[in-house]
Amino acid sequence: MLQLPLLWFYRLLNLMQTSIGGDCFAIIKMEGKNPIAYNGSGIAPEKANYEYFEKKNINKIGLTSPHSVTIPGALDAWKNIHNDFGKLDFEELFFSSY
Repeated sequence: MLQLPLLWFYRLLNLMQTSIGGDCFAIIKMEGKNPIAYNGSGIAPEKANYEYFEKKNINKIGLTSPHSVTIPGALDAWKNIHNDFGKLDFEELFFSSY
């Protein structure tokens, strides 16, 4: 799967772009199969649940609030794509880019 090493290499060239510390969205279409969409938009921190916000009396999260930050999802999306389509060891894809 050539795309994952290319994403890693792109990260090295364009540090200001979405990379390992950001999000990843991908649609993969293999010949003769339906496309598969991957949403690596990140997840909320584990303790960011309804009870936490209710206890802190937070009923709205603004765009600049620290509570609006998610855990970056790019690396997890890459791992999921690799689990579904990869042939090499996941670690092998990235070591040579350094």
